[in-house]
Amino acid sequence: MQDIAGRAIATMRSPKDMHIICIDVTNRCDLRCSNCTRLLVNQKHHWDMSPDNFRTALRSLDGYTGVIAMIGGNPCLHKEFPAICRIFAEEIPVKRQRGLWSNNVFDHQDTIADTFGFFNLNPHNDPRGKASLEKLRKSIPGISFYQGNSTHSPLLTAVRDLIPDEQEMWNTIAGCDINRNWSASIVENNGALRAYFCEVAASFDLARGTDYGIPLEPGWWRRSIVDFSDQVKRFCPGCGVPARLKGQLDSAEVDEYTDSNADIALASRGRRKAIRVDANDVAAADRPVTDYSEEHQAKLAASSNAVAVSVVIPCYNAADTIAETIQSVLIQRQPGVIDVEIVVADDGSTDDSKRVVDALAGQYPGTIRFLPAPVGNTGPAAARNRGLRAVTGPFVCFLDSDDLYVPGFFAAALGVFQQAPKLAALSTSIEPFNNHRELYPAHLEAMQACLPSNIMLRRGIAEALGGFPESPAFRGKAAGEDVAFRRAVERHFTTAHLDVPYFRYRVKKGSHFDNFVDSSALVDGRLVPAGYSAEQLDGSLDAAATAYATAIARRLAAIDDCRKPKPADLTDLGMVAEFERFRGDVWTDPAISASDAF
Repeated sequence: MQDIAGRAIATMRSPKDMHIICIDVTNRCDLRCSNCTRLLVNQKHHWDMSPDNFRTALRSLDGYTGVIAMIGGNPCLHKEFPAICRIFAEEIPVKRQRGLWSNNVFDHQDTIADTFGFFNLNPHNDPRGKASLEKLRKSIPGISFYQGNSTHSPLLTAVRDLIPDEQEMWNTIAGCDINRNWSASIVENNGALRAYFCEVAASFDLARGTDYGIPLEPGWWRRSIVDFSDQVKRFCPGCGVPARLKGQLDSAEVDEYTDSNADIALASRGRRKAIRVDANDVAAADRPVTDYSEEHQAKLAASSNAVAVSVVIPCYNAADTIAETIQSVLIQRQPGVIDVEIVVADDGSTDDSKRVVDALAGQYPGTIRFLPAPVGNTGPAAARNRGLRAVTGPFVCFLDSDDLYVPGFFAAALGVFQQAPKLAALSTSIEPFNNHRELYPAHLEAMQACLPSNIMLRRGIAEALGGFPESPAFRGKAAGEDVAFRRAVERHFTTAHLDVPYFRYRVKKGSHFDNFVDSSALVDGRLVPAGYSAEQLDGSLDAAATAYATAIARRLAAIDDCRKPKPADLTDLGMVAEFERFRGDVWTDPAISASDAF
């Protein structure tokens, strides 16, 4: 078992790889949801994290760049909620890192608007919660939340009771939804701060009144997942999440359990129905731990207002990083508001990239596709262009297979597009990670202006440009196809910049960016060339860039020439009569209909 468990644990995510880390500030909640992931009604006593402990918990996350989620129970029921919000703002200066997970915000709307920059709000169809969140919209226009019921898969149906084969059990645990998509956690356990690789593991510890958390210390989240092996072995076999069983409606107030967790299920506070599950009668439904109700999903399918963002990921031997890259896209989803479509365009990989992507595609059917390379390695531009031809969403991003989006990027970007209907593309600031060398602000400014991954475009704009240039000159040490593409976008269309680091760039040895830093020098705060690639020296790179720019100008001019005549701007009253005469002339020809003309 040791070898089987160890191999499975080595493939799991550690807190440092997660985009969100939770701090449970209370176990108080105004709801009693079925199969609650916090096992709230199974904890013997109510507790609130002290403000001093909350400050200590925040300081332990120094250097973490993801979202820090204040969660409960319902954190808005904390007896000193305004005080801990002030501490949050004092300790975490970047607002987009301060997250709130809640179902009902009561009368804290103003405090919340001042404090938080990221939200996960779900009133579970409770009228009081929905009313409080509608009031919050007045302080934060456009804020979204899911209002309907959802189904919760059972936590207390231990996977070891359902899957007796150890190899199969640990394979299932290694693919757990919580570890792949959710969060590590800090809680207060009998007054002491404890850290867990998994928020549900913390719930089991609190429900049983035990203490197997890691004592909190600065930088605890940087540890390898192997350092959490004792927690994984203790909690994961007794958890039901990996089995992905069909759940109960949140409002039913039901807990399902198997024998391993009878002690928790039968010790809930107040009236609650506990249903024993017989492993022999279980049929796996392959449901995520939280799933929106079938009734609501049917409504969404019939008439969804969700905006789809397509993400093209060129992939060449990226088995070690692409799962994390894909997860950073999946976390952008908001049910009924934001959908994602992920197309991984392979570029002749010889490693396990396809296997990794196929495994994720199986977990998210209809969301992720793998496009095999028709020939060998042809470069990222060709891969991106194949992906562009395959996507369907009105917005598109081109994300490299080792980089990451920060939670909230899609919501923020789509909000800007909604306010600016003539905007063609929106870029975002970047945050480098995995640094192996010193970088100066001038390096980051240059990188920010030329990357393909920190920009969202209307898909029609990318198609109008014809995608990225595929000339062999761009395959050299200096690359440059992404620079040429970005310059074309900014030259011909209206663009804007979002000055928030929603994009994380992995600095890798030997990368094109690494070569750029090596071939430039900082003089009086400005970058100047300090070396040239073969393509730069022989002029082929400049020639390829010029040819691409010229072809785009001709393409766009041809498109403009072929467009149907458009009505004059009716705000210019001097043009109205001319327009009316033109329209009358067109409509006198019986062969031309109004829809043909305009």
